[in-house]
Amino acid sequence: MTRRRSLLTAALPTCVLLSQALDAHAAKIGDIDMGAGGLAVQALRFVRLTDPSVRLGLSGAVLLGLTCGLLGAFIVLRRLSLMGDVLGHSVLPGVAIGFLITGTKAPGPIFAGALTAGVASSALMSAIVRHSRIKQDAAMGIVLSGFFGLGIVLLTRIQKLPFGNQSGLDKFLFGQAAAMGSDDITWMAAMTALAVVMVLLFYKQLAVTSFDEPFARSIGIPVRFFHYLLMALLTVATVISIQAVGVVLVSAMLIIPAAAAYLLTDRLPLMLALSALFGVLSGVLGAFVSFLGPSLPTGPFMVVAGATLFAAAYVFSPRYGVLIRFVRRVRKRRRVAIENILKSIYHALERTDSGSTSVAEIAEGRAETDGVVRRHLKPPIRRGFVTLEGGAVRLTAAGEARAERVVRNHRLWELYLTKEAEIASDHVHEDAEEIEHVLGEDIVRQLEQRLDYPDTDPHGRRIPGVQATSTGEASP
Repeated sequence: MTRRRSLLTAALPTCVLLSQALDAHAAKIGDIDMGAGGLAVQALRFVRLTDPSVRLGLSGAVLLGLTCGLLGAFIVLRRLSLMGDVLGHSVLPGVAIGFLITGTKAPGPIFAGALTAGVASSALMSAIVRHSRIKQDAAMGIVLSGFFGLGIVLLTRIQKLPFGNQSGLDKFLFGQAAAMGSDDITWMAAMTALAVVMVLLFYKQLAVTSFDEPFARSIGIPVRFFHYLLMALLTVATVISIQAVGVVLVSAMLIIPAAAAYLLTDRLPLMLALSALFGVLSGVLGAFVSFLGPSLPTGPFMVVAGATLFAAAYVFSPRYGVLIRFVRRVRKRRRVAIENILKSIYHALERTDSGSTSVAEIAEGRAETDGVVRRHLKPPIRRGFVTLEGGAVRLTAAGEARAERVVRNHRLWELYLTKEAEIASDHVHEDAEEIEHVLGEDIVRQLEQRLDYPDTDPHGRRIPGVQATSTGEASP
């Protein structure tokens, strides 16, 4: 029965997990003994969710990951990534003032003070930009350093008070997820719900103002209002994150999941979903790793987990990943090398009527040795573009079509530059060498139409026709 209940708890949605967390008493994850089973036992205890500290810590990690991931996508699109850092440091004086007013570390006053300080810092930064010559980046630096300095002064003052050494406010600098209680989770859940509802209600307006502010303004959307709304929501995300990751690392939870999602898709709805998912995964993984041993910090491990997800997206993204771009560059170099040797063969064949040429003639035209040319001939031979029998080099039907396409692109572009751009014919060859490999068929047909279907290039050489390259095409 106990095992069945544990498995059911692990599979329940976040809302059920939160309801269990609210009835639990916080225990510090980093202070739990490893036990006789070591890592395996700790991992099993985490998966079963039997410890109150796990339920509380995991609930907080999921909530902050969801909120930061969802809102971080908008600030990444708006190129306001530094705003997370500004708000993270700016809420510190609000935290201190909230404590000074009540004399306790109650979540309500602390969160209210942090929220007020965050909104005030955002408004002050906007006012500096609007009413002075200071640019946005400088205004961000001024507000960040000023508010953070004020927060440090207040924290120092609090530590000298009779009850100051019991405040634990210094934990807000670097976070202490294990110290979160049920009241903290309640506030985090409420603020997460607020952020999600606002994004759902104003998704279209936030999307339009993130991509094109002038267009949004032209269709009557109050751009400034939604800017401040987003800043307020970011402050909410910052407020619920400082308890777990601290003001120093809060910007990482806002930026890293969104940046990873940005590398994986060009569609905003999917980016929002992925960013929220990566934020949640970062929180869960950070909480899991910190539970495996004593004195392992949860917040920094959340950031490390997020950075790991970003690294994976950076390398393996299907469209923008480093690996796929490297593969594309290699394939492009191979394709260009094949097309260049086919073009050289075509030029050599233009100088003879025998239908074949020799390695020596190709080498002479390319200013290379016979051995180098033979190495260049191997890839097109493997792909069926060229045959080499004895010393005779011939183009197959597919090879001839591919060569004519490259030559046509080259000569059409030379003619276009000389007629339309009025560039001397002896200055267009190098540019045509680059463009011949990337011109698509639609562009080529537009060039032919614009040039009235020419027969020769500026040097009097024949331009292969469209019909000659419409069949027999193969990719390397």
